[in-house]
Amino acid sequence: MFAWRNLNASAQLCSQARQLKIAEFLAQRESGKCHRSHLSLPDGKAIGGRTLYHRRQIAIFCLVMIGLTACTNQERRLQGTLLVWHTWPGVHGDMLTTSIDSFVEVNPGVVIVSEYVPGEDLLSRFRDQAAAGLGPDLLLGVSPATVRQLATADLLVDLAPYEPDLSKLNANAVDALRLNKSLPGLPISAYTPVLFYNRRSVEQPPQTLDEVLTVARSGQIFAFPTCFRHSFWGLRGIDGVSDGTQDAFAITGALPVWLRWLQRAQAEPNMVLSDDEDELDTLFASGRATYYIGESIHLPALRQRLGEEHVGVAPLPDGSQIAAKINVETETATELPFAVHQPPGAFLELEIAAISRISARKELALQLILFLANPVHQRRLASSDLGHVPVNQRVRYDHRLSPSQSTIVRQSATAVVIPLRDIPAMGILGDVADGVYAQVMEGVLEPDEASDQIFEDLNLVIEETNQ
Repeated sequence: MFAWRNLNASAQLCSQARQLKIAEFLAQRESGKCHRSHLSLPDGKAIGGRTLYHRRQIAIFCLVMIGLTACTNQERRLQGTLLVWHTWPGVHGDMLTTSIDSFVEVNPGVVIVSEYVPGEDLLSRFRDQAAAGLGPDLLLGVSPATVRQLATADLLVDLAPYEPDLSKLNANAVDALRLNKSLPGLPISAYTPVLFYNRRSVEQPPQTLDEVLTVARSGQIFAFPTCFRHSFWGLRGIDGVSDGTQDAFAITGALPVWLRWLQRAQAEPNMVLSDDEDELDTLFASGRATYYIGESIHLPALRQRLGEEHVGVAPLPDGSQIAAKINVETETATELPFAVHQPPGAFLELEIAAISRISARKELALQLILFLANPVHQRRLASSDLGHVPVNQRVRYDHRLSPSQSTIVRQSATAVVIPLRDIPAMGILGDVADGVYAQVMEGVLEPDEASDQIFEDLNLVIEETNQ
C-alpha cells in the first residue's frame, strides 16, 4: 500500500479516495470481476497541490504495473499501460472515453488511465512534470500553439520516423503540423466558427452581410466578434482574400471594405460588436441575443443553456456584394507569411495528439492516435453533434441525421489551417490588427488609413520572418 504523507487533512482524504478508486479498479481486473481496461480520472488539480499531483502519478504507474502482472499474454499484439491527458471537458470528454474504451476492448492487454487537464493549464503542468521525469505518455486535444512550444522545447516525439499511414487524413492539416522536417503531432479533430441562432425567434437565418444588418434593424440582437482572428472570415466573405494562385494567402484591398462594413454595423443599436468572445457567448446563451458567431465546439454548452431544439447552426454570412456597393479599389495585395492550399475562409482550429518524449510506450501511444483518427472513430466524432470536425477524409455519414453537424463540416471545407511554423508571425499580425481594428471602431482611424497601417506592419512581419 502506498502512503502519501505531509498533506493537509482534506488533501489526504481526496488522495486516499482516488488511491482506493485506482486500487479497486486494478483489484477487480485481477480477480476477473472487472473487464474494463480504461479508468477515467477528473482534473488532477482538484485533489490537492503539486506534491500530491506528482505522487499520485507515481502511484498510478506503480499500481497499474502491478495490476498488469496478472494480465500477461504473449499472444496479444498490443500490451502496456498509457497515461493520457486530454483537454476535452464534459460531453466532449465522454465521447473520447467511449473511443478509448473501444480501443482497450479490442486490445485487452492494454490499460489506459486518462485524465482531463484544462487546455490553459496543460503547457505549464506538462513542462513541470517532464522536468521531473514524469507526466503522461500521450496528450490529446492539444492546441497548435501548445504543440509548437512543446516541440520547440524538444519535449515531444517526432512521429515522422515511425512512418504512420497518413493517406486518409486531411493533407492540409497534416502538413500544417510539420515543423523543421519533424512531425510533433497528428490531428484528431478540428473546429471552426459558425453562425448560431435561436430557433424560437428565427425561421431563416441571414445568409449575407446585408441581411445581418436587416435583422438587426428589425430588433433582433446580433452578437458579433471583432478581433482579427474571430472576424477574419469576413474578408473571405467579401471575396478579397485570395490572390488567385491557390498557393499564397493574401490580405487585399477587401480589408478597408470589411472595416467600413464593421463601422456601419457598429452604428446599428442591435449589433453588439466586441472582441470579448466570452461576453458574446454569454449574451447568446442567456437568450438576450438572437444570433452569435462563435466556435462550433460551443454547440453542446449552448444547447444545455437554451435547449437542444432551440439552437440552430448556419453558415457564416456571405459578403460578396459588399465590395461592389462600397466600391473600393481591390487590386493591391500583401501576402501573409504562410501558404494554404485551399480558398481561405474562417480559421480551422486543429485539435492535436502528441506523444511525450520521455514515454516508454511510444509505439502503443501512436497506435491509439491512429485508432482515434480511423474512419470509425471519426464517423462517431462527426455523428456526435458536439461541433467537432472530422479530419479523416474517408468518413461517410448521413448528413440528414444531424443538420447542425453537416453545416459545421461544410463551413470547415473552406477554412484556413495555420502551420505550426507560422504561429509566432500570426500572433504578431493578430496583435497588430486587433489594435488597428479597435482604433477604427473608436473612430480614431479611417478604414483606408487602418489598412495602410496593417499592410505596413505586415510587411515588417514578413521581412522579419524571412530573415
